[in-house]
Amino acid sequence: MKSKPNPFISSSSRATVTVLAAMVLGLAIHRSHAQTTGFLQTAAGTYDYNTSGNWVGGTINGIWDSSLTIAGIQIATFAADTALPTGLTFNHAGNFALTLRSDAVANHTVTLGSDISVAGTSTAAVTIGSTTALNNLNVDLGGVSRSVSVNTGRSLTLTNVVSNGSINKTGAGILVLSGANAFGGGLTLSAGQVTFGNIAAMGTGTFTIMGGTTLNVSTAIASNTNNNIQNWNGDFTFGGANALNLGTGAVTMNGSRVVTVSANTLTVGGAIGDSGGGFSLTKAVRARWS
Repeated sequence: MKSKPNPFISSSSRATVTVLAAMVLGLAIHRSHAQTTGFLQTAAGTYDYNTSGNWVGGTINGIWDSSLTIAGIQIATFAADTALPTGLTFNHAGNFALTLRSDAVANHTVTLGSDISVAGTSTAAVTIGSTTALNNLNVDLGGVSRSVSVNTGRSLTLTNVVSNGSINKTGAGILVLSGANAFGGGLTLSAGQVTFGNIAAMGTGTFTIMGGTTLNVSTAIASNTNNNIQNWNGDFTFGGANALNLGTGAVTMNGSRVVTVSANTLTVGGAIGDSGGGFSLTKAVRARWS
């Protein structure tokens, strides 16, 4: 039976009610997720990175925004090689680990359109890649220098091969390089810590160390097989979780240096020279180096 219009409500009032109902519906839809941009899934689980429904407005990018709070351990899988319009930004909250990897059908590569940033209020680790076959996710830097910023209390692990560009590590947090990396533009440790987990983790370019930084290793490295040329542009610390052999690449100091070896053994196999200023080298703290 067709309902009749309420005679006590004018047509203009009915129009107003209709508009208000539409506004309430729109507000409810908007409140279905609090995220303002980027990835919108909050719950634990595995999600397909390449599915537009997992992103605000259906726009696939690389942003875990500060408006996102992860409520469980989260994995995002790549079903194809993917070129991002952005970099990768992990500014989310929620102290649950986040991993980006391939989908177990084939290994894939993500090509960056900008830099990598790990910040936000979470203290959980972020991992890109996997040690499991067909879950590898390689990183293509896009042929340029990329800043990899990791804030205090945060860590980022690049598990598989990083190629095509250079890395400038910034921020007081930890970057772990675990792959046999192929980037040739160089690695600069500007701040914080870099931890090596592979004998070719430094890539093939020049390794530059700035002041107040820390080197460490997640596994004993018999020798850096790429024998990178090194620039020691500031005093630094070797954390010494395992022994580290920096290889036979020549080392240039642009000033007198203090190298603090807090544990284990740091081996420098290359000739150590300076840029003509007659600089000195001092080893600090009780531990060994050779």
